[in-house]
Amino acid sequence: MISLIKWFFNTEIITDKQAVSIVKKLNENEREKLFSALKKDIDINFGKESKEKKEKSLEFEKDTFKIDSTLWEEPDYGIFKGKKVKVHPKWNVVEYLEDYIRDGELIKKWEQIFINYDNFISHVAEQKKCSIEEAEEKYMMTEDEYKQKMRSIDRAWIFHDFYIREIKEHLSGYWYPDREKFDDLGRWANFWLVGGSHAIIGKYWRDCISHNRYFGFSGRLLKN
Repeated sequence: MISLIKWFFNTEIITDKQAVSIVKKLNENEREKLFSALKKDIDINFGKESKEKKEKSLEFEKDTFKIDSTLWEEPDYGIFKGKKVKVHPKWNVVEYLEDYIRDGELIKKWEQIFINYDNFISHVAEQKKCSIEEAEEKYMMTEDEYKQKMRSIDRAWIFHDFYIREIKEHLSGYWYPDREKFDDLGRWANFWLVGGSHAIIGKYWRDCISHNRYFGFSGRLLKN
């Protein structure tokens, strides 16, 4: 309040007592103007706090996270021999191009696997034009938030619909660093959670695992 009165009267005020003394000397019209200014200041600050405290959405964006792969190489040698892939120039993102069949249905969804968490979250922050901390807070789920989302889905008895609508076309498996190979394409969806943990979702089972930041998973961001 003191700062607002200082601005309102263009005078130097240090203590609450000085502010009260000035307010007591105001006529009715001056007090009305001051109270209007105070109310406006309170409303603005309350609006900011409400916005900051707004509940985080745990709804997925429509598609998995991807970056532009137009100029990437399509190697047919080494660990990629015989595989349909495009590889980032730094070899830390792989776009897996092979179709797969799930429940008798041909899935043509192409997915990108981001090898190691630091690489992934850096790409997210760059695309969203924000800091890494903001990217994690706004666009990604923590382990607890993922478990919360799954509990809500289970309580509503809608996991099958959720799987068909949001998971089935994103069963991109994962990159296993020790064996230098991709596993579980067409079987599991694996996507990054905050800090290098990851979520696993299949048709009949789901879980999350901590501290796998050097593996490679796809990204599933939130609508925020």
